Amino acid sequence: MQTGGVKCWGESDNGRLGTGQTSDQPVPGDVLGLAGAIAIGAGEEHGCALISGGQMKCWGRNNAGQIGDGTTTTRTTPVAVTVSGSVSAIAVGGYHTCALTSTGGMQCWGRNSSGQLGDGTNSSRSLPVAVDGLASGVTRIAAGGDHTCALAAGQVLKCWGENGSGQVGDGTTADFNRPTNVSGMNGAIVEMSLGDNNSCVRSSYNRILCWGNTDYGKSGNGNTIHWNLEAILRPWIVSGLTSAPVRLALRRNTSCAATEAGGAMCWGVNDYGQVGNGAQTTSGGGIDSSGASDVYGLESGVLDVAAGEQHACAAKADGTVWCWGRNNYHQLADGTTIARNTPVPVLGASDAVAVTAGLSFTCALTSAGAVMCWGRNDSGQLGDGSLEDRDHAVAVVGLDHAVVSISAGERHICALLDDGGVKCWGRNFRGQVGDGSTTDRYLPTAIDDSGTPYAAISAGGEHTCGMTTAGAAKCWGYNPYGELGDGTQVQRTAPVSVDGLASGVTAIGAGGYHSCAVKDGLLKCWGHNNNYQVGDGTLATRILPVDVVGLGGTVVAIALGYDGSCVRLADGRARCWGSDYSGQLGDGSIGNNMTAPVDIGRWFRTDVIFRDGFD
Repeated sequence: MQTGGVKCWGESDNGRLGTGQTSDQPVPGDVLGLAGAIAIGAGEEHGCALISGGQMKCWGRNNAGQIGDGTTTTRTTPVAVTVSGSVSAIAVGGYHTCALTSTGGMQCWGRNSSGQLGDGTNSSRSLPVAVDGLASGVTRIAAGGDHTCALAAGQVLKCWGENGSGQVGDGTTADFNRPTNVSGMNGAIVEMSLGDNNSCVRSSYNRILCWGNTDYGKSGNGNTIHWNLEAILRPWIVSGLTSAPVRLALRRNTSCAATEAGGAMCWGVNDYGQVGNGAQTTSGGGIDSSGASDVYGLESGVLDVAAGEQHACAAKADGTVWCWGRNNYHQLADGTTIARNTPVPVLGASDAVAVTAGLSFTCALTSAGAVMCWGRNDSGQLGDGSLEDRDHAVAVVGLDHAVVSISAGERHICALLDDGGVKCWGRNFRGQVGDGSTTDRYLPTAIDDSGTPYAAISAGGEHTCGMTTAGAAKCWGYNPYGELGDGTQVQRTAPVSVDGLASGVTAIGAGGYHSCAVKDGLLKCWGHNNNYQVGDGTLATRILPVDVVGLGGTVVAIALGYDGSCVRLADGRARCWGSDYSGQLGDGSIGNNMTAPVDIGRWFRTDVIFRDGFD
């Protein structure tokens, strides 16, 4: 109000409205004795105002000393708080209150059962006490139900108090009665807001990060289930892709992207930590993410990403490879079989420029054109001539030319050589290796295509597709749903032409049991369509290529999962369709199959949230 007065209305027991009344007020009434108010705050049953000139007044219930007048007497009208120094900001929590002084010090008072006053005790205080270690340098403060946060010197975010839902953000659920650093914060913090048991901040580039309790979706992780016991134990970004994707990677239930900014982001099922954001339940399991989330520690320098069945990996510009998620077959190659919800470096991997991942195994391409693999090896998919699982990166043997790209299926992998040749190895029960047999291959084996040179390859679940240098699409392997696109459902052990795609193809992709190709700028798909993954708006299996509808742009890259499909458009957008029962399409929903393409991560507007009323 222009006069500096304050009006309140609603429930009024314990004098929480400050009007001198204890009966409910259905219309706004003046808070008595206030003039020159420049900021206000409301707790569970008390309120406070910052007065111009650095004074502070509070009113309402005072059972824990939250009014700050040295008593526990309820006040129906405002009384002065005895703060040491001139007050520049206030924060009102559930049953506690805090003040920031003009010298950058912080003081709190009221209930302290969880250490929310930050003075190193759990004793309630009816007068302000200094927060331990925050005598100066504080620039912002916020109070929640029973926890408190402050932005300290050097843009360090510190929180303390009740932490049963991870709302302190240190990665644990232990209460703190002194300030502790919030983990994983990147970028300058512009604003912060605390709820009863969750916390959010707005950081630079208008990003929103939240942590703590996830009931009703209040921490922005896409989970709207109430009364669940899940908690996000440290900050994660609540947004879509922070910049345009340069690489998309799908498998079954989890998807990832490498962005133009050099970061890695993932979304979907997170039961083994394969989203990589460190978010977990209080019981240690991962929280599924229906929107794109930053992979912890990989905000820059990422060249490529790969999504495996229950793990993911990234190649960085320094040549290292980092993996996260399930690790039962050493697919993370960190020397253990412990699942990781944040990235760990791969032992023995160096000089990597690209990665690909299958069912519990991973391979990387080096700048010298060599390939190294690790993890599960029951079908020879590591290409080292053995069937021995590997807990570190080992070289693939028998590649007589430099490799320019690699692609992994469920248990097989193919490599495109610099002379246009293609070699594949691993499981071959369905003919997916393409050498004219169904014999598993423990070493790279040339496909049976009379020396036809290829320009691109893509390995699907149990089939493989390639694009020749002449722009033709060819596929081989399993074909029960017409995923080879030759008009039949006959398994093929050597490449066959995709009907109608003898020329003009510029990109190709193989999914679980469907395939897609770009021809003359148009996307065509075929194969299994039980979850709309073919993209023609129907559930009909397609044994011949059909047009994908509703793309809204020119396709420049394809990424197919088990029963979902994504493309990257020329304008930088990424769009997906098909199965979304685990949030793997990244559009913010779970359990809704998408009959037409939808944008990744446009489920939360970071350019609107926190916009009004903040600096």
